[in-house]
Amino acid sequence: MTGYKSISLKDGAQAILKDHDDDASVLALLNVIIQEGNTYPQRDPLDIEGFRRYWLSDRAYCVWVHDRLVGAFFLRPNHPGRCSHIANGGFIVHPDWRGQGLGRLMGEAALEIAAKLRFQALQFNLVFASNLPSLKLWLSLGFTIIGRIPQAVALDDGRYEDALLLHRHLDAP
Repeated sequence: MTGYKSISLKDGAQAILKDHDDDASVLALLNVIIQEGNTYPQRDPLDIEGFRRYWLSDRAYCVWVHDRLVGAFFLRPNHPGRCSHIANGGFIVHPDWRGQGLGRLMGEAALEIAAKLRFQALQFNLVFASNLPSLKLWLSLGFTIIGRIPQAVALDDGRYEDALLLHRHLDAP
């Protein structure tokens, strides 16, 4: 796909959602997010092979503003076999581009794509309870909190944080 979806961001920039097309750029961005320590479970940066195993196991997408990667996400079955009708996804936004509407662009696109792929629901298994921007976005897109995992996240400062499970049923395309 050349350009799946295009929107104007809050600052007026034009963002284009495309199929994944740049391992190195997404890996670099994911490692920035991992190093922040606020949203992903990994402690250490991924190498290219680890990235491909984690991020590219099924469908992946990138968001570009001109020639700069500003966001990315993946979709895949949450579990294999009898449970493969429920999708799972992971989303990242470049720190310099947060608050511009990229999360909503990717979230809306993910819901649409997952439905077209015939998934019946989209579920997130590990949303850090302190990730309020993410929670606000997903709740606004119709997700519900279906569970809480106490002290699921070991933070770098030695504290523990709960993680939430979010779920949304998908309408047929």
